[in-house]
Amino acid sequence: MTYAAAKVGCEIRATRNDAAGKLDAVISATGPVSGSFVFNVRKRAGGVVASKSGDFKIDSASPSEVNKASVDLEPGQAYDASLAIKWQGGSSSCSASVG
Repeated sequence: MTYAAAKVGCEIRATRNDAAGKLDAVISATGPVSGSFVFNVRKRAGGVVASKSGDFKIDSASPSEVNKASVDLEPGQAYDASLAIKWQGGSSSCSASVG
């Protein structure tokens, strides 16, 4: 396996409607590649809503995505989220604000 050649990225996808919403931690890669992630979500008013971490693996040589974590959002609240990923040969991070 050639991990250094893998193209790896991250995205935090927000979905929101009047009733509620959610944030998804999405890792995309052209594999094979494996590594770890840390996904943190905080309310802007204060307090950690969720902190999730673990491993990811993408075997496909075709562009692929994995949704590693989801966090439900309360209506009317503002959130900041960050996703950090590490793999052999690299690392990346992304962030998003909702509300």
